[in-house]
Amino acid sequence: ELHFTKVQEWLSQAMNEEPDSLVLTLLEAEFYTLKKDYPKAERSYESALKIDPKNVVALNNLAWLAFD
Repeated sequence: ELHFTKVQEWLSQAMNEEPDSLVLTLLEAEFYTLKKDYPKAERSYESALKIDPKNVVALNNLAWLAFD
């Protein structure tokens, strides 16, 4: 849990500096997936698709989340 907290701090700081970064948004989604916080992961993937509607990583991972 300590590691998750530290990584979340890093991600939050980076997202504040570059809020429209596709890479950071995808990393945030993966982070939430690893934490098994699927609603937040889903929102992050949807945010990634607002940046790049055809992003295959976001589309694929969002589809997998829908199966759960």
